[in-house]
Amino acid sequence: SISASNLRLPYILPIYSQSTGTPYAGNNIPALIELTTLFANANIILREVCMNNNEAAAVKCWPHHFDISTLIPLSINTKGDVMSSIGFGLSPGDERINEPYFFVNAWPSPDITHLSSKDIPGDGKWHADQWVGTKLLFSKLANQQDQYWSVTEFFHYSIHSLTKALMKSE
Repeated sequence: SISASNLRLPYILPIYSQSTGTPYAGNNIPALIELTTLFANANIILREVCMNNNEAAAVKCWPHHFDISTLIPLSINTKGDVMSSIGFGLSPGDERINEPYFFVNAWPSPDITHLSSKDIPGDGKWHADQWVGTKLLFSKLANQQDQYWSVTEFFHYSIHSLTKALMKSE
């Protein structure tokens, strides 16, 4: 049986005081509840979007960025290496974006200079700082009537747009 003591991870996790039994000292309980709800809802939407993409990998929460995301390989060489892909998910925020955001990114980075943000659902924007793709800030969803629909449409539009951009750059 697998347990925490015999699990070998392909990455190194930092030591946190919570791993030694110290309780988490969250001081903003409403924000933690909101983030928990956001991750749960993102998981539902990501799994639904994956059902439309047979090649999509399982949805996972990644410890190095603490994002919940998946990947669609678009092209694979004869050795089985992924040559291009679309990744999409939810980030709780990072050093560049100081709030939770939904994202779709492409690898390798396609040219997006000719694309406009005006058509991205949910008031999403193109992003080209460290990664290339689209982002939809959580704060942009606050006033939207149907957040589920906005995020779902954001993912579908962005996946389609970035797939086309990758095909043009090949």
